Amino acid sequence: MIEFYPLEKKYLKLILDWRTKPEITQYMASDIEYDMENQKRWFNKIDKEKNSIYWIIKFKSIPIGLNALTNIDWIHGFIY
Repeated sequence: MIEFYPLEKKYLKLILDWRTKPEITQYMASDIEYDMENQKRWFNKIDKEKNSIYWIIKFKSIPIGLNALTNIDWIHGFIY
């Protein structure tokens, strides 16, 4: 079963590991350096955003990915 859990700080290292693997970065729009301090700053920024929601995706309780909805217009019910 696939489940979605709100993103928490405890997943930051795992996400950073994913984002810096060549087999994953080849499909990303941007590359990042392996820097946990930048990862924490990124989390603190997105944690305050009111127009974005981030989830950890789990399959059989194992984290397998990250998903997000961004640029949410709560008033008009749109995601840009």
